[in-house]
Amino acid sequence: MQSASRAVCMHARALRLNNHPFARMVSSSMSKPDLIIVDGLSIHTTLGASHWPRPGVEQKIQPLVLSITVPLSLAQSGTVDNLDESVSYGSICKVAEACASQKGKFSSVELLSTGLAEACFSAFKSIHQVQSVIEKRRALLHAKGAGVKSVRHREGTEQQTYFVRELELSTIIGLHPWERMEKQLVRINLEWTLAPTTTLPPTGFDFRNLVARVSDCTIASSYQTVESLAADIAQVALQAGQHIDEVTVRVGKPSALMMADTAAVQITRNLSDFGLSAPALSHALGFTPPEGQHVAILALGSNIGDRFVNIERGLRALEKECVKVVDTSYLYETKAMYHEDQASFINGVCAISTSLSPTELIALLKQVEAEVGRTPTFRNGPRVVDLDILFYDDISVNITEGEFPLQIPHPRIQEREFVLRPLSDIIPAYTHPSQQKSVHALLSSLASTDPMHRVMPLIPTAHSNASAETQHPYWTWGSKTYLMATLNTTPDSFSDGGVNLHTPDTPLTSPALQYVRSSLSQGADILDIGGYSTRPGAAPVSPEAEIARVVPVVRAIREDGIQVPISIDTFRADVARAALSAGANWINDVRAGRGDYAGSTFSQSESMFDVVHEFGCPIVLMHSRELASEDTVYASGTLDGVRDELGARVTAALGSGIRRWNIIADPGYGFSKSVSGNVELVRNLKRLVDPAETNRALSNLPILAGTSRKSYLGSILACSTGGREEEPVSAKEREWATAAAVTACIQAGAEVVRVHNVEAMRDVVAFQPGQPMNFNGLAGNQVLEWANLDSEIKTAGLKNDPLAPPDLLVNGNIRINWRYAWSWKSKNTPLAFFVERASIRLAYTHETYMNPQNLWNFVAKTYFK
Repeated sequence: MQSASRAVCMHARALRLNNHPFARMVSSSMSKPDLIIVDGLSIHTTLGASHWPRPGVEQKIQPLVLSITVPLSLAQSGTVDNLDESVSYGSICKVAEACASQKGKFSSVELLSTGLAEACFSAFKSIHQVQSVIEKRRALLHAKGAGVKSVRHREGTEQQTYFVRELELSTIIGLHPWERMEKQLVRINLEWTLAPTTTLPPTGFDFRNLVARVSDCTIASSYQTVESLAADIAQVALQAGQHIDEVTVRVGKPSALMMADTAAVQITRNLSDFGLSAPALSHALGFTPPEGQHVAILALGSNIGDRFVNIERGLRALEKECVKVVDTSYLYETKAMYHEDQASFINGVCAISTSLSPTELIALLKQVEAEVGRTPTFRNGPRVVDLDILFYDDISVNITEGEFPLQIPHPRIQEREFVLRPLSDIIPAYTHPSQQKSVHALLSSLASTDPMHRVMPLIPTAHSNASAETQHPYWTWGSKTYLMATLNTTPDSFSDGGVNLHTPDTPLTSPALQYVRSSLSQGADILDIGGYSTRPGAAPVSPEAEIARVVPVVRAIREDGIQVPISIDTFRADVARAALSAGANWINDVRAGRGDYAGSTFSQSESMFDVVHEFGCPIVLMHSRELASEDTVYASGTLDGVRDELGARVTAALGSGIRRWNIIADPGYGFSKSVSGNVELVRNLKRLVDPAETNRALSNLPILAGTSRKSYLGSILACSTGGREEEPVSAKEREWATAAAVTACIQAGAEVVRVHNVEAMRDVVAFQPGQPMNFNGLAGNQVLEWANLDSEIKTAGLKNDPLAPPDLLVNGNIRINWRYAWSWKSKNTPLAFFVERASIRLAYTHETYMNPQNLWNFVAKTYFK
C-alpha cells in the first residue's frame, strides 16, 4: 500500500511540475534530443576477417568495440528521479552483449549494427532510434580501426557511414628539400557513404580492398602538398569499384610541426568533383535491372562432349532459378590455356539479372555445374561446363573462407583473351573496377597468342534430342563463305516457283529431293527451304498449308540419310516449331520476329522468339517493312535506316533470351528498298555491323546476304543495256549480276550467301580472297594471297610476252572479257582461276607452274589463243 501511495504521489508531483511554466519553457526550448550513451563497450567475436587473413583456417576471435546512443526524452525521468520513464544503460549494455555474442548470427558489421538496433527496439518499446558505432580494432594491418556508424529508425530506415581510423603509411611528401630526401609518416582518416542502390554481399563492405588501393596510391606518391595527396586518395577511393558515393579524407603529417601533434587537411569529394561518373555495369550493358535485382557477368566454358549443348544446358538450369539471361557474347573455340594437353574449349560470357547475392549466386553456379555433369578434375583442367562470376554490379568482393571462396572482379580477367574477347562483345567500354582500364583496352594490351575462332552451333542445342555426349557439327566464322542453297516449295516464287515441288509418293524422282542432291554435290553448305512466297502480289497461305509444303521435305531429307544443315524460311512460329521438330536446324525469318503481316487473318499461338529460345537454335533476322515493294524511303539513308530498324529487332531477340551467338543479320536486299538503296547496302555492307559505327546489338554480327536474282539487279541490267526500267531482265537472266553482287558482298564480309544457282555461285565463292582451296594438291586450309600474286604477275614481264594478246594488256594490267572467261570450265585442269571485271586473279595450283612466267605462258597458250 505504501509503495502504491508513493507512486500516486510521485505521479501527481510530476503532473504539477510538467504544468509549471518554467518546465514548459525548458521543454519547448530544447533543440537537441536527450541521449542515453553506452560508449566503448568491448565485445569479443569472430565477426569478419582479422588483419592476418588465413584462407581455410577457422576465424579467430577478435576485439570489437561498440558505442550505442539512444535518443530519448529524459525530462520525466530527471524530474521524478526514477528509471520507470527511462531506459537503463545497463539494460542496453546487456542487450548489446547478448546480441553480439550470438556465434554465426552476423557475418558483417553492417548486419550486426542492424541486429543491434532491432534487439533494442524489441526490448524497449519507448526507443524509436538507435545510433551505433561498431569498430574493428584489429581488422587492418596498418590502421587503428575500421567500422561503421549507423542510425536506424524503428520504421526500418537506416543510414550508414563507414570509416577507417588512423591509417599510418610512409611516403615522400613536402615542399622543403629535406622533406624530399626521406619518407615520413602520414596519418590518414577516411569516412564515406555508399550509393543508395548499393547491395553488399553477406560479408559486408570490403575494407581491406579499399585500404590496399589507398595504401598503394599513397606509398607510390611523392606530392609536395598534403592537399594533392588528399585529392588523389579521394579519387582512388571513389573509383575503387565499391559504390562509394562520397568520401571525406583527412591527411595529417605528425612530423610537420614541432609543437603540435599533427598538421592536417580534410576534404570531402564525390565523383562529379573529378568530372567522373560511376562505372555502372548496367549502363555499359544498356540494361536497367528491375527493383531489387542485380547485374552480373558470368564466364562460360566447356571442353567435354558437345560443348555447345553443355553450355546451353547450364544456362537453362540458371534460367529455372532466380536468373534472367539479358545478353550473351559470341562463342569462341580456344586452345586450353594453362594445361594444354586437353581438348579445345568453347568459351563465352553472358550478362544476367538476378536477386541473388554474390555468395548465393556462386553457390548456384556450382550446383548447376554438378547438375550438368561437371566432375572435379585438376585446376584449369577439362570441364563439362565451367561457370564463374566475372563482375557483379560494380562491387568488389574478396571471400577467402567458406565452401566457395570468391573474388569479384575475377582476379585473372586481364590475362585471359578467352574472357576479354567475349566480354568485348557486350561491354567493350566498361571500366574494370580494379584495373581502371576498359575491357577493350585490356584486350588490346594482350600479346598475340593462339588464334580464337568465333563459332556457331548448327543444332537446336536445347532440343530434347540434342545429345551432350558427342560433338555435333558447327560453323567457324571467318574460315570460309558458306553457301546456302534456296529450295522453294511454292508454286509462285519469283525465281523458281513450281520447279522444285516435293512429290512424297515418288521420293526418288521428287524435284525437291533432286534439287537437294544436286545442290549438295555442287557444294552447298546448307539448304534454305521455304513454303511461303514473299513475291509482291503473291497470295497468302495459311500456316497449315505452309507446314504441309515444308515439313514433308524436311522429313524426306532426314529419312534419306542426308545430314546437311536445314534452314526454314518462315516468319511463323507454328511453322518453325513443326520444322524444327522434324529435323530442321535453324530459322530464316524475313520479318525478324514480328510474326504475320499486318492485316493477316491467320493467328499464331506463340511468338517466333519464344520458339527459337525454346529450341536454342540459330535464327537469321532479316530487315523488312510491311510491304516489300513499298515504303522504301529512309530519312537518314538506307544504311542508317536498316541499321536502326534491324538493330531494334536484334535487341528484342536478345531480350527474349535468344543467344547472341545464334543470331545472323540479313540486310534484306529487295525488301522495302529502292534500287539505289539496295546498291548502297551492297557497297556498305561491312559498315552495317562495324562496331565503330553501329549500335551494340548489331556489332560484329555475322551477315547473310540474300541478293541472288533480286529484282533490283534486273532493273540495273535493263538500264545498262538500254532497256526501259519498267521492263527489268527476268530472274533467271540475272546470273552475271548476281555473281557481281555476291562477289561484292563476300568482299564486304558476308559470311553466308543465299543463292539459287549453286554450281555457278560456288565458283564465285571459291575464288574470293580468304577462301580455303583444295585443287590438285593445294592444301585445303591454304588461303590465296591475292596481293602477292598480283605483285608477282605484274613484275613477270608480261608486257613483252609474245603469247599475250594485246587486248588483254591494258596499262600493264591483265584484262579479259567477263562472258568469255565465264564460259571456261574444266575440272581436270591443274589451274584454277576466277575472273573479275577488272583483272584476272591467278592461283598457283601445281608446283609445275610455281614460276610466274611459266604460269602465264601456260594460261596464254592454253586458253587465250
